[in-house]
Amino acid sequence: MLGGRSEARGSPTEATEAKQRPQRRQGNSGQGRPRRRRRRRGRRRRKPRGQSQHHYSEEELKAQLPDDPEQLEAESRPLGILEVLGSGSGFVRRRESGYTPGNDDIYVGSRIIQRFGLRTGDELVGIVGRSARPGKSPPLAHLARVNDHPAEEATRRPDFQQLSAVHPDDQLVLECGREFLGQPEYTNRVLI
Repeated sequence: MLGGRSEARGSPTEATEAKQRPQRRQGNSGQGRPRRRRRRRGRRRRKPRGQSQHHYSEEELKAQLPDDPEQLEAESRPLGILEVLGSGSGFVRRRESGYTPGNDDIYVGSRIIQRFGLRTGDELVGIVGRSARPGKSPPLAHLARVNDHPAEEATRRPDFQQLSAVHPDDQLVLECGREFLGQPEYTNRVLI
């Protein structure tokens, strides 16, 4: 019996048995009873969307920083290359690990990424805070430089996806003015 109608090929007894069986409630998917949702309590409760598993408050991070701006600059060090995840947060991948994910990666919150307009591939210099508990990545406490420029300048960078292509109108001179065997000597590097 499909949808309350009996099939023509089935026996008459199958049709009467099917009529006597109680019909299942149809859910959204049409596959019988809908599943009941269970409430979870305590630590197993799912976090709301958009909230990362690594959550550090700004007060906690600021408490770990020195007060003097000169000391902030002195304690800043090169960290690595940023990889932004789909959740909006990211991790700084280190050169020592070949820029692959590792246990010593530095967590960068979505607020810092949005505030400074950071992108995947940005080289960051800053101060790392202490992790809240063992097994949790240490957070980026202070961002000093992005791609060798002050962090505040990163907000003014253009989005390359929104720019239009421009064909070159100036000649790129590769000669350096010296001659080698009667011919002009070219530089050994070409920028692409």
